Amino acid sequence: MTTEQEGDALDRRIEDLLRGDDIEAAVELVAAMHPADQADAYQRLDGAGRERMLALLSAEGAAHLLEHLDEDLLEDIVEGMPRASLARVLDLTDNDVAVDVLRLLPPSERVRTLSTMTTAAEIAPLLGHADESAGG
Repeated sequence: MTTEQEGDALDRRIEDLLRGDDIEAAVELVAAMHPADQADAYQRLDGAGRERMLALLSAEGAAHLLEHLDEDLLEDIVEGMPRASLARVLDLTDNDVAVDVLRLLPPSERVRTLSTMTTAAEIAPLLGHADESAGG
């Protein structure tokens, strides 16, 4: 089997597990994947599949996933995630990813989310720098 065929088979397996009732098997499969591979699989899923996959991940797992997604997918996740959950996830991401995600939020939601983060003291100063600058 080629790498592409293996990837297609894995995608089908993930989709089957996400649509089925064997939540434990779905959690085990997704948790066993490298976050970059999770991100690839996440990108290929439809909206409902993405929601189900995200729901399987712990806060730490979601944090690792966010670190490997492009901005469009980050924005989709941010739109649907409760802010308290988002704050917990962002506390577990790299600071630059947390800043990128916070910048996707309207200012009032950014402040509210940041205020509940345990890493706010590290993150808040980075928000003041332009994204393409050394500080950003």
